Amino acid sequence: TKSPQYAVLNFNTFVCSDCSAHHRTLQHRVKGISMSQFTDDEIKALRNGGNVKAARIWRATWRAQSCPMPKEGDSRAIA
Repeated sequence: TKSPQYAVLNFNTFVCSDCSAHHRTLQHRVKGISMSQFTDDEIKALRNGGNVKAARIWRATWRAQSCPMPKEGDSRAIA
């Protein structure tokens, strides 16, 4: 698996480098975890957010029958 190396501040989530590139093309605010400084407010938002919380929100109405989950590492499927 690809470990998260970036934070998407629009959604307070953590993503891999492939996903960070897709978020950037959508003009989302992305910061590298190890190479950026975060404000206190950004850290607080990330602590209150996170991938589990985002999945509950964004996947609440998702149905696998109509849109299958891409296989992990298949960056073409999320483009």
